Amino acid sequence: MRLKKYINTENEALSAWIENIKDNFNRGGEVIYDSRNLIKVFNGLDRFPVNVKRYHTPKGINALIYSLGIRKPKGLRALQYAKVLNDSNIRTPQPLAYVEERNVIGMLRQSYLITEQISYDFIMYDIGNAAPNEYNSLALQLAAFAADMHEKGIMHKDFTPGNILVTVKSDASDDEPRYGFTLVDINRMHFGTVTRDMACGNLCRLWGSKQFMLTMIHEYARLRGFDIAETERVFLKEKKHFWHRLSRHHEIKFPLEY
Repeated sequence: MRLKKYINTENEALSAWIENIKDNFNRGGEVIYDSRNLIKVFNGLDRFPVNVKRYHTPKGINALIYSLGIRKPKGLRALQYAKVLNDSNIRTPQPLAYVEERNVIGMLRQSYLITEQISYDFIMYDIGNAAPNEYNSLALQLAAFAADMHEKGIMHKDFTPGNILVTVKSDASDDEPRYGFTLVDINRMHFGTVTRDMACGNLCRLWGSKQFMLTMIHEYARLRGFDIAETERVFLKEKKHFWHRLSRHHEIKFPLEY
């Protein structure tokens, strides 16, 4: 086996730890996600926590596509896209390194994405059953966040509840809560014009009460200068299609309102 490394940190201790990432990953860390990919958090590395995502070994045609460079591996895309987002003032965890493990003939095996581990208060999954008025400010501010991102020509293709981390900002001068948003799992991005219909198909993946969703999409349409009634019509059509299809295969933990 051989390793191919892209290290994006000048921290010597962390760089040395990354050089031996395979063994270090197997020996320690706190598991925070374990499915097709495995994510661990490592504390005590020069006093700040590090998030390491180990991608599964690609199979079949994907093994050739990624190994031959026909398409960049997910972790490498996430490393490169993070710089685009951060340069555009769209928050995502700071990327520290990407490491590929390849066999003797150059086929991609497991790969690792190392980023800073950030703190947050909740993820969008947590508001599925919230009362509509409880998160009115969140709906408006999320709309502003999405509208700003799309106006900059950036769209997260997996803009789903688990990929949006929310921080509640403390500011005594504000009557309403203020929120900050951080995007994760950014290996699938669109760069270019984001049309109204593209946005509706993208934003419908979020979840929450119907009133929450309508508050969000009305504000989004207003901020981007779209007709509100027509945007709502397209959005609700996309939302019904997406969630009806998803509910046939997965349990939905909040009432679906169409």
